[in-house]
Amino acid sequence: PREIALDVPRTFHGAEEAAPDAISNAKLRRLLTHFARTASEDMKYCQGMNFLGGALLRVFDDGASGGARTTTVDAGTYNAFRGLMALVTPLYVPDFRGLRELVAVAGALLPKFAPRLARVLDDEGLDLMPIASGWCLTLFASSDMADDLLLCCWDFLLLGTPSRRELLLEQGEERADYASGDESDREPPARAASARAAAAPPARRSLLQSLIHNSRCRPNT
Repeated sequence: PREIALDVPRTFHGAEEAAPDAISNAKLRRLLTHFARTASEDMKYCQGMNFLGGALLRVFDDGASGGARTTTVDAGTYNAFRGLMALVTPLYVPDFRGLRELVAVAGALLPKFAPRLARVLDDEGLDLMPIASGWCLTLFASSDMADDLLLCCWDFLLLGTPSRRELLLEQGEERADYASGDESDREPPARAASARAAAAPPARRSLLQSLIHNSRCRPNT
């Protein structure tokens, strides 16, 4: 589609690498084109999806094994992208109800976290939608945010946050483990928590972990 041909060259402008290369652009074009041809009628390609696809490709390429890079997009990466698109469908429906809700949440938070900006917008009678819609539509993948921070942002926006009680319970268990141990086998709480996390699967996957897991469980297409 013509929209994809226009969007791909301007996708990686804020990426962490020095400059986008032909292989990155070709892989993104393949990913988006295949999605546009196979997606359901209620989820066709829209401008903004290119930034989400570009972010996923950077993460998956970064974790790939060594060897020559190719323009091929593996089934796991494509299935992960489809899974992400299924989560953000409300942002891209014709009435943009999900986008409007997300911008409204941002507007409600401004007085608390950016009171000066909130006052300027209110005094000038400015609508937040044209200002923040680009960031919200791409879940900040179109910004210059580093990939590790971007993935944390996706976790909060799409999965929510652990409850305060859950966090306090976890911290309390760490302190109890540390206080009850003998001096010889006592470990700092942070180190003990890391050891437990490495020994057992996490109870709550991050968004990226869930996408990778689901993409491996699906048959190749």
